[in-house]
Amino acid sequence: MTERFIKDEDGFSLLEVVISIAMLAFLSVFILQMFMTGAAANSRARDIDVASYVATGVIEGLKASDSANDFLNMDFVADTQVAFGLSDYFVIEDKLGNNSFDFSKGVSLYKYYDKNWEVVELSKVSDEPDNPQYKNTAFMLKLEIFPSEDYEYSGGKLFNVNMEISSWKADSGARRLVNYDTKVYFANVGEIHGY
Repeated sequence: MTERFIKDEDGFSLLEVVISIAMLAFLSVFILQMFMTGAAANSRARDIDVASYVATGVIEGLKASDSANDFLNMDFVADTQVAFGLSDYFVIEDKLGNNSFDFSKGVSLYKYYDKNWEVVELSKVSDEPDNPQYKNTAFMLKLEIFPSEDYEYSGGKLFNVNMEISSWKADSGARRLVNYDTKVYFANVGEIHGY
């Protein structure tokens, strides 16, 4: 009786096994690709979230400042490259203290972050602000503050503010994460006094 049972039982042929393994492998490629796409989207969403948090903090700092010089004395300004108007960039390693600057032609600031959103020391960054040339630079913040023709009142002035935070790769350049355009009023614009 045992012999008859074994003879009547059909199993899988080698061809059926090979076809099923091939189908499983084919489907697993798509499933793996979905997981990888999801992980990349999750990482980008995290970067956009952190970039929005950083940008909001900078904008709120600008709005809370009575003057542009007050803003330049905030902790945010440490480790930035700065240019006034069309002048060459210079490095601010710490707060500017009581120095005062001429904002009548605007100011541009660059700040760099690594993949963990830690500030990159400017000694490791090239002199070219929009091309850091440092392998650990993952994000770049560019802040431009330029006077507006719209409003001027008793020594104060309305300024246009544009901030862009981009992810940065040395081989492919910048890819924008967030961009903010707003206006801010400084009661005291400031003048140049020694630095």
